[in-house]
Amino acid sequence: MKIVDKTPYRSANGQIEPMGRIQGTLKYGLSWYNRVMAQDVVISIIEKQLDSNYALLRNVTLPNTEINLPLVLVGPPGVYMINVTPERGVHIARDDQWGTMVGARFVPARINQISRTMTFTRVLQLYLDRQGFKGSVVVEGVLMASDPGMQIESTRPAVRVVMSDALERFAASLGQARPALSAPLANDIVQAILVGRPQKIVAPELEQAAPVEEQEDTSVSSFGGFSFEDQDEENEGAKQPDWSRNLAGDSQPAQKPQQAKKTAPKKKNPLGLTTTQLVIVGALALCSLCTIAAAIYIVLTNV
Repeated sequence: MKIVDKTPYRSANGQIEPMGRIQGTLKYGLSWYNRVMAQDVVISIIEKQLDSNYALLRNVTLPNTEINLPLVLVGPPGVYMINVTPERGVHIARDDQWGTMVGARFVPARINQISRTMTFTRVLQLYLDRQGFKGSVVVEGVLMASDPGMQIESTRPAVRVVMSDALERFAASLGQARPALSAPLANDIVQAILVGRPQKIVAPELEQAAPVEEQEDTSVSSFGGFSFEDQDEENEGAKQPDWSRNLAGDSQPAQKPQQAKKTAPKKKNPLGLTTTQLVIVGALALCSLCTIAAAIYIVLTNV
């Protein structure tokens, strides 16, 4: 299996140093590092079952957007949008709901991994449609658990759910599936996700004669401000935005109400960090200084 790893903040030896971990956490959320480590576990298992006909794109950012996708697997059976969760415990997947049972009551989880996977899948599907693959590629969403300590009870889940003990079977089943993509088409899809496809140059006389429906906007400006950061970890209970408007295929971004009050962007200091990020960095630095001071005190008192 060919792996294209675009994970940010990795050093030359492939490791994420402490400073890179802090930067990634500030940018992508508190669970970012754990998700990356969970991806390592999943990749080490499925890559043993898949040959060079498969390409795994890891943490890639779609061209001309700020949308970062976790794992995209492209091979003869099709395109799979894989969301890996490092969570533990007993969870329940019902349709598009994700949660656990407390007594006899279903309690929704703070982060809905089913909904998260569905959003990733719809975004990738829309992107590929606008890149010229509409009708020839159907993206399948897959939620994978990396930790054996997670138990998932599924009841008609909206996405495919694979537990850690079934990762090898999932990868092996792909080799037995009926091919849906030719090698050239799969390669075109990989290139479109990584760098995009060049737009066709239309002669002026053909452009004037072209019907309106053929002049489809293949740009990704209508994706709007998608963000998959763990903002709900800081704003627990906040209502999640509705992405359905921009995912409906409209080539123009959703218009905000004219009466809506514009929110001023967070001010950043010359280092490019917001006030919240500075507070977090300062707290980490203070903890480090306290640890060093305690170590020095122990050494001096024992001399």
